[in-house]
Amino acid sequence: MDERKIFILGAILQSYIKEGLPIGSRTLRRDYRMDVSAATIRNEMSDLEHMGFLEKAHTSSGRIPVEKAYRWYVNELLRRGHEPEPVSALGSQSLLKQSYDPENLLEQALTILSDLTDSVAFALLPGRTDDVIDKIRFLPLSSHELLTVTVFNTKFVDTELIHLDADYSKERLERLGEIFQELFEGHRLQDVSDFLQSDYFSGAYVHGNLMSELVPTLLDRLKASHGEKVLFQGMAKWLRFVEDGDLPDALEFLADLRASPEFVGLLNQLSPQEEVYVRIGSENEMKLLQKAALVATPFQVHGDVYGVLGVIGPMRLHYRNVIGHVRRMGKYLDSITNRG
Repeated sequence: MDERKIFILGAILQSYIKEGLPIGSRTLRRDYRMDVSAATIRNEMSDLEHMGFLEKAHTSSGRIPVEKAYRWYVNELLRRGHEPEPVSALGSQSLLKQSYDPENLLEQALTILSDLTDSVAFALLPGRTDDVIDKIRFLPLSSHELLTVTVFNTKFVDTELIHLDADYSKERLERLGEIFQELFEGHRLQDVSDFLQSDYFSGAYVHGNLMSELVPTLLDRLKASHGEKVLFQGMAKWLRFVEDGDLPDALEFLADLRASPEFVGLLNQLSPQEEVYVRIGSENEMKLLQKAALVATPFQVHGDVYGVLGVIGPMRLHYRNVIGHVRRMGKYLDSITNRG
């Protein structure tokens, strides 16, 4: 493309990302103070349409950018390595001061990222079968209520309120907690889970006693920690870009996204060696996302275990800011999830 076409395409992209409205040659000439006639601009826009960067809007004579235009724009941003302004929210809402539990910390990070980008923010946490139990404590709340607290070497903290069918003394509950400490502290989550499913915990020896009440609940909790987990924040922001008639489809999209194992599979394809990923429209293998844009970055959970953080929005995302904010948040999480 020559310089004039690049300028026109950039101007149309900038206008459409900001306003979401088609732009015509006269408006383009006036708003961007172009020193050429409207007819010349129309010819250039027609050429860009034939080149696959623009299309005519149905309701006006103006043009709007299509997927190929967004990809060109993103490639230019990545080539130039643009960084956004510093994220002020990170200074005033220090995640380091607010949480030592990685999952809670990540939920706060996603809330900030969603607000910064005006998009749906997400994160993939990998499975935790190799986590090691540092501490496990039983805190009796009453004769039939018990709070269990499990702290892992990865700084994750699991709590579970267990309601018991029978009444048990505080001393008995505390003694069982001491037994669990001796059995499980210093062991991998997977090994503990396997042990709880062994004959020792399923035979007549434990039938009808306190152990038989506790083990199924603890086992369910441990199994829930095994698999990967996707967190979302700001899902209602997707509705800001939806016309009234499309609302049912938009709500169905959000429900499908939250429940989709295919989305987890897509995120698992992203390499931790890449700094940032941008997939636009049909570049997303997942059909559900082929009218959306996804921007993501890996972040270090601990050691050589990585998760994925990012946002989902319409194809007319403000890529300049979104890419920078996602990249910056990923680096910020790297810096605090691996603190000593």
